[in-house]
Amino acid sequence: MINQRNHQGFLKSNDIINLRIKKFYDNNGVSCQNGQYEFLRSHDIRFTVGNDTFQEVVCHNERLGGNDEWCIELIKQHTWALI
Repeated sequence: MINQRNHQGFLKSNDIINLRIKKFYDNNGVSCQNGQYEFLRSHDIRFTVGNDTFQEVVCHNERLGGNDEWCIELIKQHTWALI
C-alpha cells in the first residue's frame, strides 16, 4: 500500500495508514457486481484467548475517522542458520 502523505512505495515504523478490502460478496454470500470497498476499524473492546489478548476489529463503509488509522510497528526478526 502506498503511504497517502508522501506516496512512498513502502512502509516504515510509525507510518499511519488505512486498511481497506474490496467486498465481492454481501453478507448473504450473494455476488456484488462492482465490489464495494470497506475499511477496517478498531474498537476498544479487548478479549483474551489463552495467554493472548486481542482487539476487536470490524469492517465498515462509512466516513473515515480516528479509529480507522493504523500505526505501523515493524519488528525485526532474526533468521538463524545451523553451521
